[in-house]
Amino acid sequence: MHQVVLGGDALIVENLCNLDGLPAHVRMGFFPLPIDADGAPVRALVFDSVIAAAQ
Repeated sequence: MHQVVLGGDALIVENLCNLDGLPAHVRMGFFPLPIDADGAPVRALVFDSVIAAAQ
């Protein structure tokens, strides 16, 4: 399964914890730490509000 997802240029994020207190729908960001490896730990962030750009 990992090869199929990664072949589609997508991210795989595993082993997140303490998500029970979050709303059902949130905006999340995953920022990999700059290490030279096949996989990397990330800083996972949840954004509680979205600022829309002025049009």
